[in-house]
Amino acid sequence: VESAFIKLRRHHLKAKTISIFLVNHEFRGAGLCADLSRSTASTHEAVEIVSKLFDKAFNPSLRYRKTGIILNDLEIEKETQYDLFEDTVHIKALRQISRVIDEVNEAYGKHALHLGSTDCLNKFSQHLGERGDFAERKKNLLKGETFRQRLRVPLWNVKV
Repeated sequence: VESAFIKLRRHHLKAKTISIFLVNHEFRGAGLCADLSRSTASTHEAVEIVSKLFDKAFNPSLRYRKTGIILNDLEIEKETQYDLFEDTVHIKALRQISRVIDEVNEAYGKHALHLGSTDCLNKFSQHLGERGDFAERKKNLLKGETFRQRLRVPLWNVKV
């Protein structure tokens, strides 16, 4: 969810509809969709809805191989005309939080700042098993880097 919204903000867009999907080990999929009350590019506004959608679609008796999120009804981010009954102070605060998160992540690497509920994801790696080959750059990390968080320093491996 965070990666999708990071990309959304990078391209100065906002979404009105969110869809999630799950694909089980038999390649059968299930998905749900929800409309937001207004378009947004803030992860904090969407995470509760995504969590509810996931809880409805997830079956704990099945093994899953893939999850995904689709952001629909995209609009260009521009000055917003707020509804009379919306909490504009809260909306502007969430927008400012997203901007600060993007600035910190730009300086210190993707997901340096992230939702606390996603902290457990750093414990698991992708493609466990026979597809578990990683690029050399992902194996040889610089001091202070983690698998998901990298310093913006070019690295050139040349044998002399």
